[in-house]
Amino acid sequence: MRDIDEINAEALNENAAIKQAILIGDSNVQKFYDNAIVFITGGSGFIGKQLIEKLLRSCNIMKIYILLRVKKNKTIEERLKALLDDPVYDDLHKEQPNFVYKIVPIEGDSECLKLGIDDENWKTLAEEVNVIVHAAATVNFKETVKTATLINVRGAREILKLAKICKNLRSLVHLSTAYSHATRSRVGKMVEEDFYGSPISPDILIELAETMDKEPLAAMIAP
Repeated sequence: MRDIDEINAEALNENAAIKQAILIGDSNVQKFYDNAIVFITGGSGFIGKQLIEKLLRSCNIMKIYILLRVKKNKTIEERLKALLDDPVYDDLHKEQPNFVYKIVPIEGDSECLKLGIDDENWKTLAEEVNVIVHAAATVNFKETVKTATLINVRGAREILKLAKICKNLRSLVHLSTAYSHATRSRVGKMVEEDFYGSPISPDILIELAETMDKEPLAAMIAP
């Protein structure tokens, strides 16, 4: 059985190799993100925080816009400050203390039309953004159909609307929620890594979520 000192030494060697590769800066990923302006939704979540840290630590990012909503009477600026106090950013604070100035909060809400973004910021994103990463979603297994539809389905549609008007877009990345096809009809069956047809048109589902109360909508959609 390996002792703890051996494991720590191996981890330090791996980290040193990674840092050296980052300093060289000639990977295809680094070249792709060189001077990029990125817009991230879901940046306050587990995956989002890791993504922001990795991009800023490994690439020459010009700016990251992050969608944040006012929550628990905290402004988006207060929420961003709390977010950047997360231990995941400790190394960045030590090695690149000015990284905080590259992160710009945009007030919004993935449950709203246009992601709750005002016209001025919507236009700014369309003018500047090169890469969009849409990671915002509700992953509550007991979420109402109405809320899940507005956030996960309509939210994805709204991000597509933004992407279509971005003048310098290089890439749009969507992080899907897990277990998207684990419906009751597939219990005990193999769920393939494939695209399955939707039992209802997304546009119709969005319209129903926008116009119906949550209880009758849930009764209608439930299998």
